[in-house]
Formats: sequence, C-alpha cells, structure tokens
Amino acid sequence: MSHSFQHYLFEPIDSWFFREARSMDSSGANTLSSLFPPPTKTLLGAIRHHIGEKYNADKGKTWKDLETGELRKIIGYGEDYEGSSFQAQGSWLFYNDQLYFPAPACLVKKADNQGYGFFQLKQDEKEKILASDMGNKNFVRCDAGDKPLENYWLSRTGWELVLRGMLPAEAELLAKEDILIGEPRLGIGLENKSTQKGMLYTTEHIRLKDKDNKDIKVYLGVDIGEENKNYLPDSQLIRFGGEARMAEMKKDKNDDQRFSLPEMTLFDESNCDNNEVILVVYLLTPMPVANLEKVINNAQTQIMIDGIQSDIETAIIGKVQRFGGWDMVNHKPSPLRSYLPAGSCWYIRCNPTTAKELLKKQGAYLTRGNEKVQGYGQILIGLNPTISK
Repeated sequence: MSHSFQHYLFEPIDSWFFREARSMDSSGANTLSSLFPPPTKTLLGAIRHHIGEKYNADKGKTWKDLETGELRKIIGYGEDYEGSSFQAQGSWLFYNDQLYFPAPACLVKKADNQGYGFFQLKQDEKEKILASDMGNKNFVRCDAGDKPLENYWLSRTGWELVLRGMLPAEAELLAKEDILIGEPRLGIGLENKSTQKGMLYTTEHIRLKDKDNKDIKVYLGVDIGEENKNYLPDSQLIRFGGEARMAEMKKDKNDDQRFSLPEMTLFDESNCDNNEVILVVYLLTPMPVANLEKVINNAQTQIMIDGIQSDIETAIIGKVQRFGGWDMVNHKPSPLRSYLPAGSCWYIRCNPTTAKELLKKQGAYLTRGNEKVQGYGQILIGLNPTISK
C-alpha cells in the first residue's frame, strides 16, 4: 500500500529535553541526558493531539469520546492503532533542503582521520570463514585503526551512493558534535515552597546549532488518509517533550523530492559472479525487539522482506536503545522496550533474480501492526560496499 505523506518539520524555540530511559531517581550517574532526535512517539503525540483538537472542534466532540468514537479510526487509541488510517515515517533530520538519515553501521572513519571507508565482506575470502553461533560465517572486517561512526547522519545524496556500494563525500555527513550543544540544568522538587528531601536532580538540555547559517530541523511524515487530511494541523507553536519546551511545528505543503527516500539504481544481473549476490539491508528507523535475550543467544539466520526470505551472512548492529514514554490512556509510564538502532545492517546472500526483486523494496518494513504504523523498522536495500578507501 502506497502512502501520501504530509511533511512536518519541528524546530526548537529555545532548548529541548527528551529524557533518556533512566528515571530521575535512578542510581549511578546523576545527570539525565537528552535523546536526539526525539523518539518517534514524542513527535506522534504532538501531531495526534492536534489532529484530535481539530476533529473535536469540527464535530462538537470531546476527548472523552475517543475510545468509542470515529476519531479512534483516524489516530488510534493510546498505543493501539488497529483499524486506524494512521501511518508515520521518520523521525529524521532535515538540513540544506534534504533529509538526513542515521549513518550506516558499515561506514568507518579511517585511521589517522584519513577519510572514510567500509567494513568489508568479500565473497572470495572463503579461507577466512569462522565458526559462530550462526554457523560457519564470513564476517565483515575493517583495517587496523578504523573506527565505526557513532552519532552521525548521512544525507539522502550520500545514502544513494552507499546503496550503490560507493563511498559518500565527507560533506554529506553530519556529526552530533557539529549540530548539538549540551546545556546542564539543575532542578529541585518543591513542597510548600521548600525543597523536598533528596529531590535534587540535574538534566542536560540540547540546543541545535545553525550549520553554515542553515537551520537543522526534525522531520516526521504522517498519512491519515485522503478523506481525513483536513484534520492535520497547520503550522503552529507547541509545547514539546520534557518540561514542555516550546517548538515550532511546521507543515511543509511542498510534496517534492526533498522528502523522498534515497533511490537505488537496479543492477545488471549479467555481471554477477557465481550466480549469487550479496546485498545489505539497512535500518532507517529503530526496530523493536520483543525478546532481547533471545536475539543475543539465538542469532537470526534468515530475514523476511515483503514475503521474500533470504539467508543472513552476517550483520553489524549498533548499541541497543531503550525507549519508554508516557501512556496517556492509562496515565502511567509506558514499559521500557529495547530497539535495534537505525543504521544497523544485515548482509544477505541471494541469487540475482531475488536480488533484483529485493532492490525494488526500498522503504519496506521489517515490522507490522502497531510498530509499523509508528514507522519503526523501515529499511533500505543496497549492494555490498566493496570500496575500503
């Protein structure tokens, strides 16, 4: 099913705070860091709230009617989207008139800062196959001194090169330290104008920098169906994230190339060696993991993409993320869940015919149901990168 997304850009008025998974009274380090970009649920909450406000004003309804009313068929109920027309895409960054996605985990910084390269998985290195919990596998390797990129974003233009197995230019990358400033804050718990005992805490807000005098914004795409799109909110100021910080939520009415996913040029089957192809499946958004212990102890050996099953040769997975949030329906914290981070990648082996079909699946999902509706588990598929320098 194709979607017609409406595009929203979020920009801070001052600083932002999106609390990490630890609670305020957790042991260990006192300072609570801020997540960036904000979790998709936070962005969805802002948009769903304003859709509901417009709908209720138009229909003469209130939020008390949500559970059994027609509004539920548009925005869902709590974390249950079954039967709704809702679909999200993102969250990503928007800078210099194009989207920026988390950099792929296979991209490395070369030793002594001598440019960038890739982890390598070569089809002709059968003598280097190693025994593992996934069986005998040919693992990816990098040169001595190479370092995986963490907290980097890659432009749409750069991603299109990666999908073709080519290195992106350094100018197509954004590093976290180049776009964010951390600001420590001190907070107290008040009780009758005095401080509650033990209720002293510190947080780190974030402030977005202007890079080359151009604003960096957070992007989310939303589709609620053609018949309901008049309920989508227009551009406005909102209270957003932890401590209800101010932000501008801007609806961009231009449906153009700036918000499209990277495209992949299909390859020529006649150039394949030994009648097999190695492709790489990249996560564009975090993917929930139902049982993290099972994932660790029983490695996945196959992957299913839109009904096409392929064998996994190896994988590069980033640090697992933990997201919680607030359950607005039950008025309590949402359970913490583990997510594989965006940028993670799986190397799969298949025949040329299957490869040709898989390369048409750009933007597909490894999730379904409520997780897919929220945009989790979206993927890109590209050729095996073979350029190391």
